Amino acid sequence: MNRLIRLGAVGALVLPLIGAFGAAPAQAATCQPGTPPPSGPYPGTAVVANNFESGTLAGFTVTTGGPGTATVDSPLAHSGSCAAHLHSTADAGSIANISAPLPAGTADVYADGWFNVTKAGAAGSNVAYLRLFSGSSRIADIYRDNGTGRPYLRTTLPSGSTVSTRLLSTSIPLNTWHQVVLHMALNGAASTVEVWIDGTKVYSSNQVSTGATALSAVQLGSESRRQVADTFIDDLVVHAPTETPPPPSETCQPGTAAPTNSQPGTTAAATNFESNTLAPLIPTTAGTGTATVSTLLSHSGGCAAYLHATTDSGSLAYLSAPLPAGSPAASADGWFNITQAGVDGNNVPYFRFFSGSTRVADIYRYNNNGQLWLRVTSPSGSFVYTKLISAAIPLSSWHHVEMRVVPNGAATTIQVWFDGTAVYSSNTVNSPATSLSRVQLGAEHTRQMGDSFIDDVIIKSGS
Repeated sequence: MNRLIRLGAVGALVLPLIGAFGAAPAQAATCQPGTPPPSGPYPGTAVVANNFESGTLAGFTVTTGGPGTATVDSPLAHSGSCAAHLHSTADAGSIANISAPLPAGTADVYADGWFNVTKAGAAGSNVAYLRLFSGSSRIADIYRDNGTGRPYLRTTLPSGSTVSTRLLSTSIPLNTWHQVVLHMALNGAASTVEVWIDGTKVYSSNQVSTGATALSAVQLGSESRRQVADTFIDDLVVHAPTETPPPPSETCQPGTAAPTNSQPGTTAAATNFESNTLAPLIPTTAGTGTATVSTLLSHSGGCAAYLHATTDSGSLAYLSAPLPAGSPAASADGWFNITQAGVDGNNVPYFRFFSGSTRVADIYRYNNNGQLWLRVTSPSGSFVYTKLISAAIPLSSWHHVEMRVVPNGAATTIQVWFDGTAVYSSNTVNSPATSLSRVQLGAEHTRQMGDSFIDDVIIKSGS
C-alpha cells in the first residue's frame, strides 16, 4: 500500500496556515500526533518547534506554483513517521517553499533542521536548506551546490551583491539525513554568522557585512522558480534570542600577562589580544578582507585575532611583525584555528618569514588535503616544498605552531614544531637570505581565501 500523505498547497498559491488545517483520515495511521516537539540548546524563545507529526504545515506560510508541491509525507522521516516534503521541477512556474515568520525586530536567530535531499537539479543551480530574509531581501542562506554536492554559505552585502563561502570540501550525498544549523546576529559590518553541519561547526565569523537591521522570516526551499529539488525536512527548531552578545570590549581581559616561551632572542612582539587591539602586530587589509579582534573563538582568555579573506577581487588580510634591521635569526610561536579553508590548489598560511620583499620560508595548511607543508625560496627564486605532516589538520580546532629561521645562505637553519612535536629541522637549507626583516601571519596575495583565528603570538629576533 502506498503510505504517501500529501497535505499542503498545490498550484499558484501563497497560503498562510495559522490554525488547524483539517487532517485527512489517513494521517492517524501514519503520523504520530501528540509526539513532543523537538528542542535545541539555543538561547531565547522557540519560534518554531515542529516534527510535522501533526500531519499539517500549520504555522508556516506555504508558497507553491505550477507542479511544485509542499506537503507532509510519510515515506521518509528523521524521527517519528512524517516529514515536510518540498517538490519542485524544471517546468515553467514550478516553485515550492515554506517559511516561518519571526517576531518584529528580530536581529538574532538560530535555525536548526534535518534535511534529506533526494533529488537535485542541474549543475549551476542548488538545493536550499535554510534561508533568512529581511522583508523581501535574502540576507543569508545555506545550500547544496548541484554540480559538486558541497554545501555553501551565501550572504548579502549592503550593496546587494553576494559572497559565497564553501563550507565543506566533500560532497553531501543524496538520500541521507543531515542536520544543518544556521545562526545569524545582525550588527552591520560586524554581523555574526555561524554554521554547523551534522554537529560540527564549519563556519564562524563576526565580521560578516550586511545592511539588514532585522530578520523577518526563515525559509525552507527556494524562492526561485524552476529550481529542481525534492527535499524532506524534519525536526525543525527556530529560536530568537532575547539578548545580543556583548561587544568585544566587555569580553576581552585587559591586563592579562603577555605570553612567553623559551625560544632564544629578544621579543619583537608578544600578544594574546586581550587588550582588544591588534598592536603590536600591523594589519594590512583590502577589499572584503578584514583583520580584527574577535571574541567568537580564543585559545586563552576571551579574545583572539581574526583574519578573513575571500575569493573576491582585491580581498586581502594579514598581520606582520617588523624585526630589527639585519636580524640574523627569528622565531614565531602562536596558536591557530583555521575555520574556513580556500579553493583547491591554494593554502592558508601560518607563519611567513621575509627578508625585504623576498619570502624566505613559510609553513601552511594545504587546502586540497589539509596537510602541513614547508616552502623555501631557493637562490634562483624557485620554491622547494617539503611535506611536514601527512595527516589532515582538521578545521575548527586549535593547533600550536612554532617556527625558527636562521638565514645563512646555503647553511640556513629552519626548525618547525607542530602541537609540541618537532616535525622539521635542518641546517643545510639553501637560501638567498642572510638576514630577516619581518614575520607575517596570513597571505600577502589577494583572493587567498581563509578564516583564521590566531592567539598567544610570540615573535623573537636575534641569536
